[in-house]
Amino acid sequence: MKKSDLKIPFDFENRKPILIDRLLYVPSNYEDHKDFKEKLFSNENDIHLEYCSGNGDWILQEAKKNPNINFIAVEKKFLRARKIWVKMHNQNINNLLVILA
Repeated sequence: MKKSDLKIPFDFENRKPILIDRLLYVPSNYEDHKDFKEKLFSNENDIHLEYCSGNGDWILQEAKKNPNINFIAVEKKFLRARKIWVKMHNQNINNLLVILA
């Protein structure tokens, strides 16, 4: 995985929440969430959430140490979310979801 593998998939006028390879992208100024009810994980494990995950070092380490817990990293900045996303895929961490909001 490289940084260039993840791009915002549409322009502002066609914005919508989208789940791409375990990164949930919720565009700014989007209010219509009623049709967006996808199941995020394929298990019933507890979910731990971290806001402002930065470069993701802490949450990636926790997800590796605790494979029976699902983790969600929430980041506002695209470049930081992309860093976490790249590391998550390169380290094959399957119990982590990245939210760009």
